[in-house]
Amino acid sequence: MNCLNREQLFAYAHRLAEGRDEEAIREHVETCARCRAALNEYRQLDALLDEWKPAEPSPWFDARVRQAIAATEPGKPFFGTAWMRWAAVGALAVLMGVGVWAWRRAHQPVEVNPPVAHEVAPQKNPAQPPVTVAQSKPTAHPLPKAQEQAKQIAAPSSELNPDDDLKALEDYDLIANFDVLSEIPRGGTKVDN
Repeated sequence: MNCLNREQLFAYAHRLAEGRDEEAIREHVETCARCRAALNEYRQLDALLDEWKPAEPSPWFDARVRQAIAATEPGKPFFGTAWMRWAAVGALAVLMGVGVWAWRRAHQPVEVNPPVAHEVAPQKNPAQPPVTVAQSKPTAHPLPKAQEQAKQIAAPSSELNPDDDLKALEDYDLIANFDVLSEIPRGGTKVDN
């Protein structure tokens, strides 16, 4: 039979083993001299610890400890605790101010088509009649393709066509991302360096 481990012997010596485990350990200890010697060592150690009396502190022990504690001065921080409190309050105020400013800036209403003028400028000499501006007739020269598309988009129509808007945005994205270079037809001509 295998010998027991120390935890099982300790549990048996202190009456912590239960039921069948206790019976199995007792039977093994009766047959195994090595485990019986270890069990006797545990019992002798317990008997010595029961006889041991803790040493009482001297009557002046408490007074000496209190005197030693009172003699040591608490270390003061370099800047002091009051300075750190005010610095923390100031830093918190600055942080909150920056947060409010950033939030207001992010949630500011944006006008899509701002008006050209809000007020009519007052005239210096009210006796003069208002100036009329002659409207010029549009010239009949051909516009580039992009300008024509822009005019079509800008011109109000009775029916909105999302495909026209999408086409204009795609053209804009091509130019903005320089992807227009990839749209150049690739011919058989090569440039040699």
